[in-house]
Amino acid sequence: MFAVGEITVRAPFGAAGRRLAIFVSDGALWVASEAAYQDGLDAGQLTEPVEGAKLARVQYAKPVQRGSTLRMPLRWEVSGPAGELFSVLDADLTLSCDGDGRTRVRLDGSYRPLFGPDGRVPDQAALSRITTASLCYLLDNVADAIADPAPEPQPGAAPVIRWWPGTGEP
Repeated sequence: MFAVGEITVRAPFGAAGRRLAIFVSDGALWVASEAAYQDGLDAGQLTEPVEGAKLARVQYAKPVQRGSTLRMPLRWEVSGPAGELFSVLDADLTLSCDGDGRTRVRLDGSYRPLFGPDGRVPDQAALSRITTASLCYLLDNVADAIADPAPEPQPGAAPVIRWWPGTGEP
């Protein structure tokens, strides 16, 4: 397991948890994950790029709250050009109360590269750069969404997507 990082945002813990739920339910986690994966590829500078590799699936479990800590497990699965599973990233996104209306957002993960179609393991140093850059980008974007001061939706109101990386639209 490697720690990716931690950011403190100006948002009360309860509001941060609700904003995370909105971020996930509105589909912004998938969009942010795709953008983070691409940013990681750009930063990774692979010596032998894996043509056609793409982020195939983003999974998450229901967040679990214990006291003033909320943890949500994530999994990214990257597929190769023929659709075969290329790599898996498991991470925990953790929110914790930091007092005075602030919340710490932390991302810890482990990366499991799989053998390529030729039986070789891809460049480990480059994969480490890709993973670190991807998760740092994701952490920054989740923290931005959680710190969003926009009003929270009213019960029964239609969801309003407030945050998308990149173009500003879904």
